[in-house]
Amino acid sequence: MTKWGGPRYMYSHYRDALSICREYGNPQYFITFTCNVNRPDIRRYMIHHTQTDAHSRVDIISHVFHIKVRALINFLKEDKTFGAVTAHLYTIEYQKRGLPHYHTLLWVCNSDKIQEATNITRFISAEIPDPVNEPLLYQTITTSMIHGPCGFLNIKCPCMKDGKCSKRYPKPFSYSTVIDKQGYAHYRRNTLARHTLQNGIEIDNGYVVPYNKRLCNRFNTHINVEYCGWNMMIKYLFKYVSKGMEREKFVIKKDVSRDGTTTSSQEIVVDEIRSFIGDVVHNVSFGSSLLLGWFENNKWDKGGLDLTYGTYPSKYITLHAIGRIAFVHPSDGELFYLRMLLFHQKGCKSYEDVRTIYNKLHPNFHSTCDALGLIGDDKEWLLAFTQASDWATSANPISLWETGWRAMSDDILYNLKKHSPNTKLCISDVHLQQGRKSFSLMHSINSVTDFNLPLPSDHDEIFFQNRLLLEETSYNRQELSNQHKLMVSCLNSEQLNIYNLVVFVKNGGKHVLFFIYGHGGTGKTFLWTTLLSYFHSIGKIALAVATSSIASLLLPSGRTAHSRCNIPIDFSNKSACGIKKKTFLAALFK
Repeated sequence: MTKWGGPRYMYSHYRDALSICREYGNPQYFITFTCNVNRPDIRRYMIHHTQTDAHSRVDIISHVFHIKVRALINFLKEDKTFGAVTAHLYTIEYQKRGLPHYHTLLWVCNSDKIQEATNITRFISAEIPDPVNEPLLYQTITTSMIHGPCGFLNIKCPCMKDGKCSKRYPKPFSYSTVIDKQGYAHYRRNTLARHTLQNGIEIDNGYVVPYNKRLCNRFNTHINVEYCGWNMMIKYLFKYVSKGMEREKFVIKKDVSRDGTTTSSQEIVVDEIRSFIGDVVHNVSFGSSLLLGWFENNKWDKGGLDLTYGTYPSKYITLHAIGRIAFVHPSDGELFYLRMLLFHQKGCKSYEDVRTIYNKLHPNFHSTCDALGLIGDDKEWLLAFTQASDWATSANPISLWETGWRAMSDDILYNLKKHSPNTKLCISDVHLQQGRKSFSLMHSINSVTDFNLPLPSDHDEIFFQNRLLLEETSYNRQELSNQHKLMVSCLNSEQLNIYNLVVFVKNGGKHVLFFIYGHGGTGKTFLWTTLLSYFHSIGKIALAVATSSIASLLLPSGRTAHSRCNIPIDFSNKSACGIKKKTFLAALFK
């Protein structure tokens, strides 16, 4: 193991999180606790020592923060704020300004787990509290739990990227807490609730960071609480917690003086590998391992003969421990099959016992796995894929693909939603499968045809490469179909005549230009929305374009004509739309 905070250390931290997840299921709460240099205890120390800049005393800040972290962990266990805590995992990171913050994943017992989305409101709030009934909480929330403001209220906010908030604030209003299809919680934010002033700007519930009332009252600082019990993107959550701190590489050289007047920079060579090997060889425990220790214990202790190597720590450690076996790639051969056997063989006293099945000693670990039925019908690949979503070469790749293509595609869906302005991006299973194949082709020296898998079509490759095309075709068709049926039933006679005419022309394959005129309030926008929901629900591309920005905001995915068609602002006799050949925009119009 390398030093604390190093890449190998954090990767081990990540694997520990997956082991806890295997034992207890998904974590329920993700808590971020941020250091507050304005805490009374830190301020008292600075005043007592006649110092004004708290940031210059990093030692005091870190010491106080460590005390508060331990106090928070003990409080969560003793107070049972979210229920009886069965496990927790945390890491401490340092921001660029030097202030530490603490991330923790919290597991609670089954009886305290959230069963319905509406129950989340009991533990997590995203609204400004009542200043009369909860004055202390109101002060904490308005000073520590307000994001920004950003967006149109403050375009210079650090979170702004490409004119939008990277944290997707302000959040949309909602009269109840709901869980979307991906398992993300959208908390209740009442649009008619209280407001507060932040830097002279009126702030509503859309900018409130989710919090727990009891924790904020107790610690009077920024404590963000998110529910993640139904989130399927668990490995991304674990990687975020275990990503480690920001690192810099630098070299320190010592100036060696040759005489009294001149100095030169002479590099001192230190062979760290030779020094490390020397320390290992002279170590009294050199040559032993946990696996060999398990063999030796089973020779004299009969109490653990009913346990596998992975479950052995759960009985022989005072605190409840979870065993974890280091990951081995299937291409490592015998070492991989040894790892598989350690999950099944119990009470082994030697490697020969591991290779013994029904009193028959097998020549190697591969044949032992075969005798146990662990590698028939690609079971070893499916097991490896289930544990770590690995990459492998299978004897039956079509069956392996059909079994695990969805899990192999979760990174594509995650990245598409991360970089898309459409927060409700919905991609069909057909396109998602083809996107996984296209991504594999770009990052592999082999072709899917080498494994008897069909190649993705040219249309599917263009679909994932063209961001504009992806945005205009990734709608929730079922939701739009229901919306379309409801809106059609609300059309008046004139609107219905126009609607039927447009649908008839579309089914006939003709190209017709319609001009519809009406005064304000006669239902033109409602008609456009009905037609857009119809075309989007059947998988057609329909672009909503308006002459003004205000009018475009009234239409679903609306854009101004200048923005969508690259129309220049300053007109001249030679002005033209700036749509170039072989661009994403040209492919969209095509």
